[in-house]
Amino acid sequence: MAQTLNKRTWNSNHFNNEDGTVTATFKNKWVNFYDTDDSWQPIDPNFTDKGTHFEMNQAPFTAKVPKTSTGMATFIGDNGWDIFNNEKITDDPVTMTTTAVGVTDVPGVIESGDLGFGTVNYVVYPNAYPALNADLIYWVHQALGPRFRRIIRFNSNPSLAADERIEFVVDYDTPLIIKNGGKVWNERSALKTEKPLDMRPPQAKDPGRGINFRDFLIWDSQTKQGIDIEFKRTGQNFLLTKIIPKAFMDSATYPVYADDTTGDLHPDADPETTSVDGRAGQNSATQTWTTAVNAAGNSAVDNGVEIQAWAYVASGTTDRWDEMYRGIYLFDTSSITDGWIIDSADFKLFISGKRDDTGISEPTSIVSSAPASNTAIVGGDYNSLGSTKLASDLAWASISTAAYNTFALNAAGLATVSDTGVTKLGCRGASDIADVAPTWGSGHIVRLDIVGADNGSNEPILNVTFSEPPPVAASRRSIIIT
Repeated sequence: MAQTLNKRTWNSNHFNNEDGTVTATFKNKWVNFYDTDDSWQPIDPNFTDKGTHFEMNQAPFTAKVPKTSTGMATFIGDNGWDIFNNEKITDDPVTMTTTAVGVTDVPGVIESGDLGFGTVNYVVYPNAYPALNADLIYWVHQALGPRFRRIIRFNSNPSLAADERIEFVVDYDTPLIIKNGGKVWNERSALKTEKPLDMRPPQAKDPGRGINFRDFLIWDSQTKQGIDIEFKRTGQNFLLTKIIPKAFMDSATYPVYADDTTGDLHPDADPETTSVDGRAGQNSATQTWTTAVNAAGNSAVDNGVEIQAWAYVASGTTDRWDEMYRGIYLFDTSSITDGWIIDSADFKLFISGKRDDTGISEPTSIVSSAPASNTAIVGGDYNSLGSTKLASDLAWASISTAAYNTFALNAAGLATVSDTGVTKLGCRGASDIADVAPTWGSGHIVRLDIVGADNGSNEPILNVTFSEPPPVAASRRSIIIT
């Protein structure tokens, strides 16, 4: 069926169909940005070579990085749209500059590679830290919201004598109120934290314009964890110091990456969107199956690149279970034309892998979810998922890995699609819904892994086709003339 573009929003593209219906493709992440000409344009996170610098300007911010590693990188927070109040942002842009300290002056090149989030493009300054056998990288990560990331890539173990300190000079074009953990930092003493820093001009509206540093991380192919940074004022600017833990480096699988991440979609580091995806879990050793099914949750992940759509982990004790997980997927579908009829919808998950130690061939079911927040997942959301199946189950043998798998929503599923707010879906294994324990095996794991929205691609998708309701027939009166 031929389609023409109808409109764009921050998280969707709408297309007119030949039969008069409209199909909208929703993601729970930013896919378009509000441009200076008041139009929505597709986000392109890749840098281009401008001759004097590398630049990325097709996103809700502009990033300019230098031609050599000793130069200054510039982040311009000029996001034009407030998705929480659905209005244009008119505050002045906020500009942040960063300069790496202690690097050898080497030229940058645009490279394609895997930084732990699939194949992406970035600017790299090879061996900018020769004593550490480490590269300096600038990258725009197309996650829930686009993020500007400064990464140190360690290519081999630098055999640190102690924790390593890597410094950046940071400056802003306007005075900012800086918060850490919701508390205003007084700037008189150094701030040591692994938690986000939220920054906004004193005159900014709420939420308005601002810049934030998200959680500070270090990771390899096996493990990701937070790291401490120090942030302190040094005269007219600031010094950001990443503290690289020797213990992590000595046990890591190389390469290792350490980063700090800047965003401007909201002056607070969270939330970046009006919807979320992830999983909630119940982790309690040697519980019965029924206890695992009905217990309150106590764990959650809502920022994973690869997460469990559902999973069971058997205990070493006969017929007991240690873990159970359920997936939660929210989409802001408020751009559907209010009052139009939802004709059809399909939900797509990119399944990255599956594991079945026990051979139970567990079907996958789509259900409703009702997390306490639309923008975050907590352990208590585990028992918010429904038991009514919103699509036909996906049989284990029918699962395609490294590919999208599609669930066509049934009548109950279509009824969950909101034209005024957020559509809330979930994922459970069929045995979980039925509360019937599958075959147990000591330490066995059965799980389905999917790609989450924090990956650069292959995130969950909801396609919805809707149409204008038929006109209401005019009422008729009988007039009697006497």
